[in-house]
Amino acid sequence: MKRIIKAATLEDMIDAFENRINELDASACDKITSTTWIDVDGGFGEVGAKYTDEEIRDYWDKEQDNDPVLKEYKSFEEWWADTKQWFKEDVEGCGVTGADDLDTAWDSYYGSDNAEIVNWLAEHDQAYNDAQDFFGVDDLMDVDALDLEAWISDHDQLWYDYCEYFKLNPDIDVMED
Repeated sequence: MKRIIKAATLEDMIDAFENRINELDASACDKITSTTWIDVDGGFGEVGAKYTDEEIRDYWDKEQDNDPVLKEYKSFEEWWADTKQWFKEDVEGCGVTGADDLDTAWDSYYGSDNAEIVNWLAEHDQAYNDAQDFFGVDDLMDVDALDLEAWISDHDQLWYDYCEYFKLNPDIDVMED
């Protein structure tokens, strides 16, 4: 399997995760009657707080005449269309938020084969030996590709060489687990 490495924006990564989640069997979600939303910006109060569709609708119903922001909207649908961007849909009840599912989504976007990185490191004898020492392994194939990339990114010249070889932007941070 050929490893594909992309210098992605946050939006690209989110799209990739959402696409992968949509591909997963969503039959567990068939029984859900209300979506849960996570307040990522604290617009409803506390960052990370969870609200159901019903709670959000209840807020509209109770506060539309009192809240100056709500008064600017003609309908719940209009307000929610604007407001929803500050929330993240919580898919926990759908059975796709486990670590294995997220790893699968990550792998589908970035690839999971670290052979190209290890082969590239093998051409840099000292770096290869240093990586073996750092990870405490004889075979760097036993090390996760993201961990290898994070280690490489901590070594300036090696990182620039790596980025040049794989045609990456060296100024983009490496995402760690």
